[in-house]
Amino acid sequence: MGATEELAQFAFDLGFDDVPEEAFKWAKDSILDCIGVALAGTKKDVGRIMTEYVREAGGAPESGVLAGGFKTSAANAALANGTLAHALDYDDYSLPNWMGHPTVPILPAVLALGERKKISGKEVLLAYVIGYEVGGRVGAGVGRGHYECGWHATATLGTMGAAAASARILKLDTVRTQMALGIASSEASGLRQNFGTMTKPLHAGLAARNGVIAASLAAKGFTADGCSLEGPIGFSKVLTAGGYDLKKMTAGLGKKFLIVEHGISIKPYPCCADGHRCIDAMLHLVFKHDLRPQDVKSIECRTSDMVPRIMIRERPQTGDEAKFSMPFCMAIALTDRNLGLRQFTTERVQDPRVQELFPLTSWVHPPEATGYEGMERYPERVTVTLRDGTVYSHEVSESKGRPTNRLTESELTAKFRECADGVILPERIDRSIEMLHSLEKLGDISELIDLLCG
Repeated sequence: MGATEELAQFAFDLGFDDVPEEAFKWAKDSILDCIGVALAGTKKDVGRIMTEYVREAGGAPESGVLAGGFKTSAANAALANGTLAHALDYDDYSLPNWMGHPTVPILPAVLALGERKKISGKEVLLAYVIGYEVGGRVGAGVGRGHYECGWHATATLGTMGAAAASARILKLDTVRTQMALGIASSEASGLRQNFGTMTKPLHAGLAARNGVIAASLAAKGFTADGCSLEGPIGFSKVLTAGGYDLKKMTAGLGKKFLIVEHGISIKPYPCCADGHRCIDAMLHLVFKHDLRPQDVKSIECRTSDMVPRIMIRERPQTGDEAKFSMPFCMAIALTDRNLGLRQFTTERVQDPRVQELFPLTSWVHPPEATGYEGMERYPERVTVTLRDGTVYSHEVSESKGRPTNRLTESELTAKFRECADGVILPERIDRSIEMLHSLEKLGDISELIDLLCG
């Protein structure tokens, strides 16, 4: 049995009682967080444009667009909600297997098809876990070489995960789930060159939509190669550099759950996660020593050499570019002492008082901290030198929000409220939080979607 068939069998066979309770705890936190950041994403131009596009495209009124006030086809709703959820880069991420953001491609597909099929909260949780496991195991097999080639793993692995989750909602058997994965393998795309533009969040929307389409076509008898992952010119071979390991895709499948072993990181800051340790360190120094912009001569970020290859914007000019700019993050931590939704705007980025601080930040990469292994193994350090010669340093191993340094339930709820404020009515915010905290008790997911989309 090949890897594609084994993953398809897993997606078909897995029952709610087969999943450890801890897996569902991780899932519920991420679902709450994803819906919150998607609501906040409606305030961004990328969210507005996507919502307008989907509204104009029309489609059978099957599934709601978050805060849109209308319904469209399940595929279009997944496209819109996936894009909204990644619009701010404030959504969760998971390492090492996912190499990116698991929830934004999977959950919008689950909600879109789930509303159409009127599934329960339990079925939402199960489909989400299936999507997470399948996407993460494909990621384990192709390894970091996939990301280093330039692929955006959120888009590529996300397409595979969304297809598996969608196949489960549509109750596809093993063979048709294989076909869904085969279709998805040809849909999977997304280039990291587009980081810092509207196309990066589009990747998540396309992955969610692709998963819905792949499973929906397979349900009607559409065919694909049954060995799309392991074939000689399949996903693993074509989309990877430096080799791949098919055994990692299926080792312990159904017995060991990646979502439990590795957990999910939820962001306290709406920017690229690879800047979060330095942000934590800088904020620590700012508050501990009451640092002021006029007193600072230089800021040195000691990181793996991989960080600037991901945080690629040295002189950002827009809010989107700022999410991938360490100089901006350091400057705004120093000036605003906070990195929230209000900081990552084009107006704030173009403030001359912020821009003049960009040249203060420099990088240093110790020889042992190279590549992804160095990025994960070694702590990161920020050193601030003042104009009077005083030097302060602080080191961070695990940033706030990582699995070993999780946000509390109250912090998660506060983030949701911040994101939803001004987007949906306060009473809807309260009721949706109640539903999401007890998602496994919800009989029909449509009740929640109606609250969020009205």
